Amino acid sequence: MASVSKRQFLRTIGGAGAAAILTLATWQRLFAETAAIAPADLAKDDGFWESIRKRFVVTPDFVQLENGYYSLTAEPVLDSYINHVRRINAVRVDEMPFKRPLEALGEEIHFDSGDYHALLDITLKHVDWAKLNEELAARRKQGEMVGVGLAMNIM
Repeated sequence: MASVSKRQFLRTIGGAGAAAILTLATWQRLFAETAAIAPADLAKDDGFWESIRKRFVVTPDFVQLENGYYSLTAEPVLDSYINHVRRINAVRVDEMPFKRPLEALGEEIHFDSGDYHALLDITLKHVDWAKLNEELAARRKQGEMVGVGLAMNIM
């Protein structure tokens, strides 16, 4: 099957371009860089669209047209989402002692102390999480299937 980009496909059927989900800082940078460029010229600027496309891990296996239920997510947005979920799932210091609706061997389980948000911050700093993810992204670009995960275990 010939490789066709979403943009090429939409051009072929006479469709319009699609907006990318980017972080606020990225939007601000893009606006600053493109403020003096006419929208019609920017729409034709393949370099501009390539800079946005690079934020998505794109597979050539299919042409992605779905924009509601399933879509590729820009890596910075996905990273922010995952970090947010990690933080909302961690018990805060002001919630201690934290009772769990669980029992083990007839004993109620509860967390009596701990600063899990600080522990997460220390861990991410210690492993240089941003650099680690950049290195993994470079390895994925080379075709290697790699990733990294993080879990907290309470003993």
